[in-house]
Amino acid sequence: MIKQFKLIFKALARCQMFILRNVFPEYRLDERFLDCCYDEQEHFGKAYLSIYKYPKYAENVVSIEEETDIQKQSAIVMQGPLVREDNFTLNTVKIYKKLFPGVLVIVSTWKNEDQEYIELLRKETNCKVVCSSLPKHSGILNLNYQIVSTMAGIREAELAGRQYVFKSRCDNRIYKRGIFEFLYSCIHTYPVDKSVSYQKYRIVAGGESINSMLRPLWLTDQYGYGYIEDMKKYWNYTQPEVDITREEVWKEILKNKMTWNERTERSLSAEVCIMKDYFNRMEGNAPECSVKEYWRIIDRQFITVSRADVGLFWFKYDVRHDESRRQGLYFSEDDETKCLNYNWDFQIWLMLHSRSLKYKEKYELPANVTRYKRDGTV
Repeated sequence: MIKQFKLIFKALARCQMFILRNVFPEYRLDERFLDCCYDEQEHFGKAYLSIYKYPKYAENVVSIEEETDIQKQSAIVMQGPLVREDNFTLNTVKIYKKLFPGVLVIVSTWKNEDQEYIELLRKETNCKVVCSSLPKHSGILNLNYQIVSTMAGIREAELAGRQYVFKSRCDNRIYKRGIFEFLYSCIHTYPVDKSVSYQKYRIVAGGESINSMLRPLWLTDQYGYGYIEDMKKYWNYTQPEVDITREEVWKEILKNKMTWNERTERSLSAEVCIMKDYFNRMEGNAPECSVKEYWRIIDRQFITVSRADVGLFWFKYDVRHDESRRQGLYFSEDDETKCLNYNWDFQIWLMLHSRSLKYKEKYELPANVTRYKRDGTV
C-alpha cells in the first residue's frame, strides 16, 4: 500500500513541478513551492529543514583548480556496476577532471556491462576502465563482488604508477575541493603507531551514519583512502565460497533479535567482515568486540572522516534526499540507549587521538541493547 501511495505522490508532484517550472519560469515558482512545503513540514514537525544541492553535470561545476604534485600521485577507484541514469558515472568522471585535474580516475566494473558506455568512459582523458569477470560466489551481502572490483582498480592504479588511492563507488561522488591534499596531509602528519609493523601509513576510513563510533569494528566500505600498499593489504579480503543474500542476513538478524555485537560476532555485515579478515591476516586474530578495543585500534592505525568531510553524495536509494540521516545529524527515533548520532568524522578522531575524548564504560551500552531493523532503526 505504501508503495502505491508513493507512486501516486510522485506523479502528482511531477505534474505540479512541470506546471510551475514552465508557466512562469522567470519567477522560479517550483523552488518557491518547495520552500512552502518545507515551511509546513517545519511547522508541524520536530526538526528544521535545509537543502544540499549537488551539481549534476561538469558544466555546472565552477573550478579554477590546477594539477598538484599530490594529485599526480593519486587515483580514485570507482568500483561496481555502472550507473547510467542521468549518466551518473560518466558525469562523475567529468566532474573529477575539473575538481581534481591531476588525479587518475579508474572505473573498475564488469565485463558484462554496456560496452558502448564503457567506450564513452575511456574517451575521457583522466579515466581508465578495467573490466573483471564476476566471481563464482557472491559472498555475504555481495561482498566478493566489491572485493574483486576494488582490488582490480587498486592494481590498475599501481600499474599506472599512482601511490595513493581513494576508494569509492560508481554510485558515489565526492565534491570537496582539495580533498587529496587534505587526506595526504592527514596520513603524513599523524604517523601510524609504532606497534603496527604491517602498515606504512594510517588508513583513512569512512565513518557512516548510524552510531558508527559505538558499533565495534564498523567502518564504512563505501569510501576510504591510503597508501597503495596499505590499501592492497586492507582490501585483499579472503573471499568465502558462499552466497548469502541481504534477505537471508536480515531474516537471521530479526529472527534472533540480534544486538549489534551479536551481529559482529556472527560476521553479518560486510564492513565487519573486511575489518575482521584484515586483522586475522595481519595479526592472527580478530579484535575483541568492544568499543574500548575498537577505539584503541582506530587511534592506533586509522583516521576517520565523514561524508561531509569529503563532500560525498550517494546516488543510491531514496534516502539521498535526507542528508540528516545519511550524515547522522538527526533521527526522530533516537534516544540515550541508541545514540544513533554518535558518528566518526575527522574532528571526533582528532579528539580521540589527542585524548580530549576519553572512553567510558557506558559507551558499550548501545551495541549491546539496540535491535536494528532493515532501515537501521529499532
